Amino acid sequence: AIGVRDIICIDGDKIELDNLTRQILYTPGDIEKNLFKVSALESRIKD
Repeated sequence: AIGVRDIICIDGDKIELDNLTRQILYTPGDIEKNLFKVSALESRIKD
């Protein structure tokens, strides 16, 4: 099978309220958890 083996994401920012209006990956719960953007992305990709 052909697929993606690795994805490398680098972003040192944490999710903020104004990110919710521009991105579909983040939720208000991510802000409450004080997540880094890449941590939220990782959990969405694995789901």
